[in-house]
Amino acid sequence: MKKITTFLLAFTLATQIFAQKLNIPIPNNPAVKVGTLKNGLKYYILKNSEPKNRMELRLVVNAGSVLETDAQQGLAHFMEHMNFNGTKEFPKNDLVNFLQKSGMKFGADLNASTSFDETIYQLQVPTDSAKLFERAFQILADWSSYATLDTAEINKERGIILEEERARGKNAQSRIQQKLFPILFNNSRYADRLPIGKVEILKTFKPEEIVKFYRDWYRPDLMAVVAVGSFDVDAVEDGFQVIVLSDRAIDSEHAAIPSLLAVSAVHHHLIRKGCRGAVGIVVEAGDVWEVHHFATLIGFGATAINPYLAL
Repeated sequence: MKKITTFLLAFTLATQIFAQKLNIPIPNNPAVKVGTLKNGLKYYILKNSEPKNRMELRLVVNAGSVLETDAQQGLAHFMEHMNFNGTKEFPKNDLVNFLQKSGMKFGADLNASTSFDETIYQLQVPTDSAKLFERAFQILADWSSYATLDTAEINKERGIILEEERARGKNAQSRIQQKLFPILFNNSRYADRLPIGKVEILKTFKPEEIVKFYRDWYRPDLMAVVAVGSFDVDAVEDGFQVIVLSDRAIDSEHAAIPSLLAVSAVHHHLIRKGCRGAVGIVVEAGDVWEVHHFATLIGFGATAINPYLAL
């Protein structure tokens, strides 16, 4: 009896100590740069040199299905889909097309997921391309604030979501979850907010409902950007941007501006705006092929030069 009493006492003390430790915040890795922008957006930046010339990005939204109203069940997940169906900079399917043309694959390098409490967008991009590096952060900005939520695109996506719901219904694990979660989450909002939502709502909800969900919960103070990869940490934290001046798009109706003139004009404009030190100028031009061309462009403010006709 004494042994049992001693065991119970030791178990009680251990449980109390463990419970106390749960209240202690997990310390941040000192190598991770953590900060908050003026609009409330948090960021976590970590340099990781392997694999080389690669960067993993995450946009983490502290909003999931548990925040849906009764009329919005399934729309947190639906919103995740809609961010791939049109944004300000990438109308309709242009985002997926742009990334696939850049060598990335949907699923492996570009994906997203929705749970009860959060929605996470993931993007893997090469860092050896200044244009892609810049566009990657533009994609995160578009996801966070500039989804177009076109009515025609919403209606087209209904069938895809419904098929996903139907396919999950055939999965044994999903069927078990549908029976188990209401018991595990009994008397809580989680019991009635499975991320896939309700079929009837997915079929009939008005576009205004998903627009309302987006405006209510996709806010900077509920978001964080995570960047890990082979890059200059200070440049990412300071919001370093790149302007690419390219004449590759010239045709019979569009003449190229001489690269020296273009660089000079942009360079002095940035100086007048007081942001020259935060912006790099990359020149991609066909009129650069000799050493003095490179020297003159660098002297006029070019950060990097791609003489594509001279290669």
